[in-house]
Amino acid sequence: MMRKYKFFLFFFIFLFVLFFWGKKSIENRKMTFIESLIPNEVKFALKKAVWNITTQINIHKIKFKYLLFKAQIKSYEVKSRSNTYSIKTFQLPYLNIYEAKFKPVAYLEQYKNKIVIAFGYGDFYSFEKKDITSDNINLKKIKSNIKNLIKNDDFFSYGPMSIRDLLILDNKIFFSFVKEQTSGCYNTSIINAKFNLNYLNFSEFFSYEECLSNKNIQQHPRELKEPVQFAHSGGRMVSFKNEKILLTIGDLGFMLLAQDKNSIFGKIISIDLQSKDYEIISMGSRNAQGLYYDKDENIIIFTEHGPYGGDEIN
Repeated sequence: MMRKYKFFLFFFIFLFVLFFWGKKSIENRKMTFIESLIPNEVKFALKKAVWNITTQINIHKIKFKYLLFKAQIKSYEVKSRSNTYSIKTFQLPYLNIYEAKFKPVAYLEQYKNKIVIAFGYGDFYSFEKKDITSDNINLKKIKSNIKNLIKNDDFFSYGPMSIRDLLILDNKIFFSFVKEQTSGCYNTSIINAKFNLNYLNFSEFFSYEECLSNKNIQQHPRELKEPVQFAHSGGRMVSFKNEKILLTIGDLGFMLLAQDKNSIFGKIISIDLQSKDYEIISMGSRNAQGLYYDKDENIIIFTEHGPYGGDEIN
């Protein structure tokens, strides 16, 4: 009886160690002899299980921080030849981009006397603009139906799949995000809602059938021999002329599509707010994330992220 007990105890410990070791090995993409004996279906199931558990633990820790939140404030001055500027920084109680495995931390928009924050994985908060001059920021959570629209668990956990920008325009709030259009196939889409500080009832505003997955590598060679590059999704939005907005769409790592007139990837497009029809304004953009429209001069200015640090302004 004792021998059988020891056997089951040893077997359980072995499975436990193999479980966590397998997760680490999968994440680092290191194939070892033991890994090669484990079927891919089992490895991916283990990875997803561990990933979801650790993610939920850390997300709860983050949300607990909000209950105790008091802004960490730093003040300093910057002097120019003619002026002295008082700068005040507020440390938000969320993981930084490296801790969150390159998930964007947050996006800010101003609406009348409110500042709205959209965190990378879909939480929305607001605070009074006047609080910027005080020593405390009282963050108020804005409830939403975002989880009813976005079903991919990766969006709400670590990693670059996330909200990509935030825009408030004409009493509506828009956010762009990396969307799983079909299973394992992605694009950059937009969701919007009527602006409401108590509840944001989001619905899909703009999407399209074209999407990219790892299966596309044969038809479209990529710059990086890695999975679809969510960090290359663009997503920047600004108000444009004639009741339109501009949206940047990255190449998701498939750089040749940026020069393909038949593809929406690697482009800057304008979207009509009423009809939702779109027009390609610019092509050849690897991952444009800085975007500005000067309505007085009727000029679009955007920043382009180069592959080896060679950023440029167009």
